[in-house]
Amino acid sequence: MYAGTLSHSPLAWGRRILDYLRVLPKSEIVYSQIMRSFDRQGFEEVKRRWYALQAGDNRKQAGALKYLNVPVYLRRNIRLALRLGLDHLPPQRVLDIGSGAGYFLLVCRHFGHDPLGMDVENTLGYDQIFHFFRLRRLIGAVEGRHPLPAFDTPFDLITAIAFVFDVFPDKSSWTLKEWAYFVDDARSRLNPGGRLFLAAATRIGNNPALQDYLLHAPGFETQLLSHYEFMLNRRDG
Repeated sequence: MYAGTLSHSPLAWGRRILDYLRVLPKSEIVYSQIMRSFDRQGFEEVKRRWYALQAGDNRKQAGALKYLNVPVYLRRNIRLALRLGLDHLPPQRVLDIGSGAGYFLLVCRHFGHDPLGMDVENTLGYDQIFHFFRLRRLIGAVEGRHPLPAFDTPFDLITAIAFVFDVFPDKSSWTLKEWAYFVDDARSRLNPGGRLFLAAATRIGNNPALQDYLLHAPGFETQLLSHYEFMLNRRDG
């Protein structure tokens, strides 16, 4: 393992750049396929309604308007799904924690998987996007040392991307005790051989202690995809 912090590791950065270049050609093909699969005029109506929400001076709604930029966020999530190998895996049951506008779920479904989103609040703009694309979402929060909601069946992949759930109401961050609880609880929601993918440039990338914990998380074999992207593969037996 690199002796300094992972954020300064040439290996971590190099791996991410190579991954990006590897998936780039196919990502544009998939992007074109998905863009042809939905009603563009219908999505323009979704955008019109969401912009109308801004007239009510709801700052949270206004901040989420960036997710209407389909080319940026759809391409970003296609590249991630390709890096995770979701284009060639058999059907997977996927839970995306902090699903936002749902673009990762849309890409997962395109590749034949069964995705479910989970987010903390019923943002009206997100409601409209989920309804338009016919995506599924559970309203629920991740809280320190509290279990995830009950699910009918386990998952093959759980993702948490650009998350902020590891912050208490007083703005302090989770300790490793909260992280250990969350990781162990997530493991119990995975099928044998299932995967937990965590990615957050600020929350993980600037936390060497958390990086070290994730690299050695009990019950997992961990792959370092970049200094802030960790794939934890459930180990059984």
